[in-house]
Amino acid sequence: MPPDDHSGSSPKTTEALGHALSSSGNRVRCVGTSLSALVFACLLICTAARSAEPGVDALRIRAERGDPMAQYGLGIAYARGDKVPQNSEEAFRWLRKAAAQGNAFAESYLGVMYAAGDGVAKDPAEAVKWYRKAAEQGDADAQCNLGVSYSLGQGVPKDPVEAGKWLRKAADQGHATALYNLGDMYCSGNGVKKDLAEAAMWYRKAAEQGDTDAQFNLGMIYATGQGVRKDEVEALAWRNICAISGDQEAVRNREILARRVGPKKALLAQRRSMELIKLIEHNKAVHAALAGATSSDATPPKDGGPASRTSPQ
Repeated sequence: MPPDDHSGSSPKTTEALGHALSSSGNRVRCVGTSLSALVFACLLICTAARSAEPGVDALRIRAERGDPMAQYGLGIAYARGDKVPQNSEEAFRWLRKAAAQGNAFAESYLGVMYAAGDGVAKDPAEAVKWYRKAAEQGDADAQCNLGVSYSLGQGVPKDPVEAGKWLRKAADQGHATALYNLGDMYCSGNGVKKDLAEAAMWYRKAAEQGDTDAQFNLGMIYATGQGVRKDEVEALAWRNICAISGDQEAVRNREILARRVGPKKALLAQRRSMELIKLIEHNKAVHAALAGATSSDATPPKDGGPASRTSPQ
C-alpha cells in the first residue's frame, strides 16, 4: 500500500522541525515545518553559526573601516550574544552594512531576520529579496530557504516548480535540508510527479549527511518496501542511527522492529549501522572542510525536536 498523500505538508527549513503524520503507523511520514515555525526556523542551522575567529574588538575596528566580512562577523556576534550582549537591532545594523557590499552570508542572514521579524519589522517579501541576492551568489542556505519560500508562498506567489529549482541548486552543494525537502516533494507529489523511488534516493542522500528526519523516513521506507526493495536489516540500521540522536519515537520503533526481525538480523543491522555512522561522519567532515574554506563555521544542534509519531504496526 502506498504512503498517504502528504501534499499538504510543508518543507522544512534549516532549523526547527515539525512532523506531518500519516494515519497509518507503518507508512512514510513526510516531515516539514508549519507556517508559524518557519518564522523561527529559516537558515539558523548554518548561517547563524558562522562567526569570525578574531576577537570582538579587532572585528569592530575592521568593521568600522568598512571590511564586509568583519561587519558580517560583528553582526553575527550581536545576533548570538557571542562575547557581546545579544542585540538583534545592532546585529541587523552591521549585517545590513555587510550586505550592502554584497556579502552573501550577510544577505542570507538578513533574509532570516526579515522572515522572523528579528531586529527589524517582519517582511516576508523583503526576506525573499535578500535570500535571492545570496542564492544568486551560490549560498546554499539561501537557495534552500528561497526554495522553501516558493513552496510555502511566503513573500512570493506559491510556485512548486521554482521551489524545486532552488532546492536542487542547494542540494547540488550537498545541503542536507535541501536534499531532505526534495525527498519530501517526491514523497508527496508536490510540484513533481509522485515517485517513491526518487523520494528514497533524496532521503538517503540527506540521511548520509546526518539528517535525522531523513534517517527516520528512510527506515520507514525500507521497513515497508515502498520505493525500494524491502530490507528489514537496512530499516533497523537506519532506525538505530536515528535513535542515537535521542528521538524517542525512533527508539520505540527500533525496539518493535528489533523484536520482529530477531537477534540474528538485529546483529547484522548493528554492524550495518556502524558502517553507516562512519560514512556519515566522513561526509560531515568533508562538508565542514568545504565550509571552512569560505567561513569559520560551527554547526549547532537543531533546536526543534520531533513531534510524536505513531509506531509501526
